[in-house]
Order: sequence, then structure tokens, then C-alpha cells
Amino acid sequence: PVSAFHLTVVPQVSLILAVGFACLAFTQNDRYMKRLHGTMALGLLPLYYVLEMKGPGPTDLSVAYLCYSALLLFGAINIYLQKIYLDELTGIPNRRALNEALTRLSGDYTVAMIDIDHFKKFNDSYGHEEGDNVLRLVGQHVYSGSKGQAYRYGGEEFTILYPGQKPE
Repeated sequence: PVSAFHLTVVPQVSLILAVGFACLAFTQNDRYMKRLHGTMALGLLPLYYVLEMKGPGPTDLSVAYLCYSALLLFGAINIYLQKIYLDELTGIPNRRALNEALTRLSGDYTVAMIDIDHFKKFNDSYGHEEGDNVLRLVGQHVYSGSKGQAYRYGGEEFTILYPGQKPE
């Protein structure tokens, strides 16, 4: 026997939304929104499964909606934290993240400051788009090539923090 609940369009709508959010995730340029849309698509699949089961009880439905809501909340908080702690241009931790890391330090540590000389002149000669490319390249090089934690301090300045390391 098929219940009246099973005949509703809610399961089909959840599947259509899952496919729609998956398409949005693949076509988004913004990596944060891509993650959120991917999370929404993945979260709708278990909901679809529960709704398609024959005669899901109120507990099954409540658990499914609770899990989906938790996934959405987790995705939104994750995006929020990435937007406030990662530099938008370079993708490495920003000055706010550095300030918080400095407040947690105790004992010995070393801080290295990196500044790109004559960056304004480079920007004026080659344009801001090329200047952004240079900042991305330097940021990724500093981030991946260092044994410490790299941060974008601001403008064309970067900082590398070495916790537990004495200055030499």
C-alpha cells in the first residue's frame, strides 16, 4: 500500500533541488558559494531518500530535516569563517588570522616580514591585474614554501610566523 504522503511531490522537489544546487556548485566561480551549493546538494540526497521510503514516520522526517538544517548551518559557518580569516586575493590567511594567532602565542617565536619592493611602480607600469597576479604568486609561494605559517599582512606585505622558534 502507498501512503498519501508518498504521493506528494516533496521527494521529487528535493531531488530537483539537489540536482539544481549541484549544477550551481559546478558553475560557480566563487569557491565559497561553490562549497555551500555543494553542501546543499549533498544534504538534499538523504532527505530525498527518507521521503521516498514507504511511509516515513514523523521521527524519520524530523531527523532528515534536522540533519539537512545542520548541514546548511555548518556550510554557512564554514563560508563565514573562510571569508573573515582568508585573504580574498591570495587565498592565504589574512591579518585578522595573524592577530589571533599572535594572541595565542606563548614562549619563543619568530616573525618574518616580507615586503615587495617597488610594487607601486610595478602596478603603475603593468597594471593592477598583473600586480594582483604577482601578489597571488608571491602569496602562494610564501604559503607553501615556508616551514612557518604565512599571512598576508596588507598590500604587498606578507608575514611568516614561526611559533616555538627562537630568533637568530
